[in-house]
Amino acid sequence: MEKKLTFSLGGVDRELDFGKFWFQKFYGEITGKDPLNGSEVVLTPDRQFDFVVNIIFAGLKTTYKVKKKEIDFTIDDVMDWVGEKESDEVVDMINKYVALTTLVPGEAEAPAGA
Repeated sequence: MEKKLTFSLGGVDRELDFGKFWFQKFYGEITGKDPLNGSEVVLTPDRQFDFVVNIIFAGLKTTYKVKKKEIDFTIDDVMDWVGEKESDEVVDMINKYVALTTLVPGEAEAPAGA
């Protein structure tokens, strides 16, 4: 299952890929944490900004890596794009990310190599 979302960032619709293993690498590099263990961050308002910036940055880097595109943004760009969003837009982004990356009880990912 593809795990991609598209958001308007910096006035451009940008695709974020959360489904490739590259995402875990890029998210881990910027945070030192596991992107699948972010629920405590989502529930802590003072850490939400960094969480959103980090998932967007890693999701964009994943898309660019897979598509073999030259990265044309920085973490500061992503911070600016997120900071310019209305609060309800950011909540929507978080909700879509969580829904896309959370397994439903009884649903299992295909085993590696399957």
